[in-house]
Amino acid sequence: PKSGSSEKGVLLEKVYGLPEESVRKIWVRRLFAGEIAALPTTVRSPEAAIAAVRQSVSAIAVVPAHAVLPGVRVLAVDGLRPGESGYGLATGSPP
Repeated sequence: PKSGSSEKGVLLEKVYGLPEESVRKIWVRRLFAGEIAALPTTVRSPEAAIAAVRQSVSAIAVVPAHAVLPGVRVLAVDGLRPGESGYGLATGSPP
């Protein structure tokens, strides 16, 4: 997700637990260590993220649940899906 977006905030706070600059350094370190082929791509919108995921079998993206289109799988977190009570990546603010 792009910097400053609510999606990026959820990713940084609830997945990484780190500030954006620290996450960027981790990815750069992994790139130079040969652990990954490229840095993660950042796109401008949830629609662009979904389009990128649809084009790659190994892609993953963080987007608002309401933006997910048919044909895109949604990952469960701790066995819960978006909209279910206790879902770990919920922002608490509806679309």
